Amino acid sequence: MAIAPEGVPEARQERHLAESPIVPRAWSVPAPGGRRIGGVRLGHEGGRRALFVHGVPGSSENVRFLDLSGRVALAAGVDLVAIDRPGIGVTTRPKRWAVDPAAAAVAAADDMAHVLDALAWPAATVIVHSAGAYAGVSMAARHPDRVTRLVLIAAAAPDMGADASAAMDVGARGFFDLCRDRPRSARWVIRAMRLGLTVAPGPAIRSAARSLPPSDRALLQDARASDAFVAMVRRAAERGPHGVVADGRAARGPWPVEASAITCPVDIHAGDEDRNVPSAVAEEWATCLPHARIARSASAGHVSILRLVAEQVLAAVS
Repeated sequence: MAIAPEGVPEARQERHLAESPIVPRAWSVPAPGGRRIGGVRLGHEGGRRALFVHGVPGSSENVRFLDLSGRVALAAGVDLVAIDRPGIGVTTRPKRWAVDPAAAAVAAADDMAHVLDALAWPAATVIVHSAGAYAGVSMAARHPDRVTRLVLIAAAAPDMGADASAAMDVGARGFFDLCRDRPRSARWVIRAMRLGLTVAPGPAIRSAARSLPPSDRALLQDARASDAFVAMVRRAAERGPHGVVADGRAARGPWPVEASAITCPVDIHAGDEDRNVPSAVAEEWATCLPHARIARSASAGHVSILRLVAEQVLAAVS
């Protein structure tokens, strides 16, 4: 029997325990070349299979925004495995690290296929957020027999049209340009971001929230969401900023993707308040991806859309 803290009614203590978030579990597997690939995991081990692909700058902790309580995947019976890309979290870089975006996309896809092998999963649903699209889309094109469904949530594209590019947040666009054109400066930005979230997370989060749409600002007022944001960025740069910057450079493209090679169903989720990836990008994806359908979410920003579509996305995991 749980013992309630002094002065706290037992019923309230039980409610508090029920509301406490389940922390993602860490995992890692050996990989060719003496590397390790790892990330975090939520949900029901042995359940329906899903790989989560994080955004940029981010890490596998990005998956928390899809399931802030840790109970959504569990209730859905989904084994939700989030993977860190090279140089991020516990995933180590290869000795010859690909700096070319196309080669980086191939390497990310092959890492995901290796994780499926290590888990003894023949195939899985691949759930992508934001600029992680370069890895997830490459996986679906390079290993089509391993992807049963591709889910793109606020997914960036390598060459956005003029309308979408003009609507994109200036700061977000500037970060990816910095990763491509001035990687040393981009690394200093990541170091400063991680330091701010370590020394004074509250002010750092409030500063980051100023440029966000109302739905994302409201989300970050939730203690679980702010904790997830800190965990995501700190994990992203715990090996240093090089992995994050390489990730940002790869996300700018070009990507070695032949859209016709993607044969699985594709679900595209877009938020009408998203400034990082304007909703017009969803139309561009739908034009080039066969078997795609778009679902739009009102009053959804770049991050808050994850929470809004979580139950629908996890219910569709095959």
